[in-house]
Amino acid sequence: QLDDENAAWFYEESRKRGIRMLSCHKGFSYQSRTLGHLANPKDVEKAALNNPDFKFIVYHSALEHGPSEEGFKDSKKVDPTTGDMSWHNVLMAIKKRNPKMKNVYCELGSFFNVLNIVNPLLAMHGVGKNIMHYGADNVVWGTDCLWWGSPQWCIEAFKRFQISDELCAKFGYKKITQKDKAKILGLNAAKLYGLDVKKKRKGLPADALDR
Repeated sequence: QLDDENAAWFYEESRKRGIRMLSCHKGFSYQSRTLGHLANPKDVEKAALNNPDFKFIVYHSALEHGPSEEGFKDSKKVDPTTGDMSWHNVLMAIKKRNPKMKNVYCELGSFFNVLNIVNPLLAMHGVGKNIMHYGADNVVWGTDCLWWGSPQWCIEAFKRFQISDELCAKFGYKKITQKDKAKILGLNAAKLYGLDVKKKRKGLPADALDR
């Protein structure tokens, strides 16, 4: 786990090698059942607090469910009235307890894809909670395109995505601005990986067709 003795050794060795960013698989699909408690994000809290020089990217935003309608009918995992989703709720609670924590990031790979297809209302809740608690600066775009194929369809879906007025009024979510979407779709990741976006856009020489 992220907060056990083996992890403490790993952090120290990583520091020696200049590694300060960790991508952590939490929740989602069959891994949740295979890994059990290891995929629960509860260990993120102690790890992030004890290692403020590290950045922890929580993949799938700790969505416990698999890509099926049945996975969202389990009352123990989902509260449709509030949009609370078991392990995702654990991740949100960590930030509520530690509002000054800035080194944990919610990654959207398959989190957005699955929710937006299977239960759009939960997609609004899920993304709304991520932004409300962690801030748009700490939400990172992902697609899991290895499993889904070309990611363009979910990129287009997120460009059109918005949280309803009703949910914003009832739960305090903010409307997602174009600036928020630009950050989430790439600018946040560019900052994490130290990429100069303007420079990279001109990084490839013009090919014969372009000329």
